[in-house]
Amino acid sequence: MSCDLETGLYAIYSTVDTNPLDICRDPPGPREPVVVSDQGAVVFFVDKLDGPNCTYYIRVSHDNDHRFLRNVDGVVTASEDRMIPQEWVINNYGEGTYTIVENSYPPIQAWTDSTGTPGCGRPIRITPKPMIPRVDPIFVFMFVPA
Repeated sequence: MSCDLETGLYAIYSTVDTNPLDICRDPPGPREPVVVSDQGAVVFFVDKLDGPNCTYYIRVSHDNDHRFLRNVDGVVTASEDRMIPQEWVINNYGEGTYTIVENSYPPIQAWTDSTGTPGCGRPIRITPKPMIPRVDPIFVFMFVPA
């Protein structure tokens, strides 16, 4: 398992159509879904944790918005909830692309591009990821240093 993604600021893109991830602020609130957008990328702070499992915290790093990302009802959400941040396992898929799964056993619940028209109607969902060597692009995301 390659844990080569270093702590830092990143824009994250869907590999389905290379559109960036953003936060849907319509309406604004303490919990807002992460979506595939065509309006520009939000910057995320990805914090590599110590240990062998490629675990990370991911939070928004935009203006005064520093909410952690967590699974809220099956959708990746920027959340103000005051609890321990959710850990994500980020595995290298190749050439700057990664899969992102919940840190649980078995780790098969993955970030998934729900596809469709970019915007608030295209959230990043949490769905079962097949355990096969070749992964559908809906489960693969590109991290670009910001």
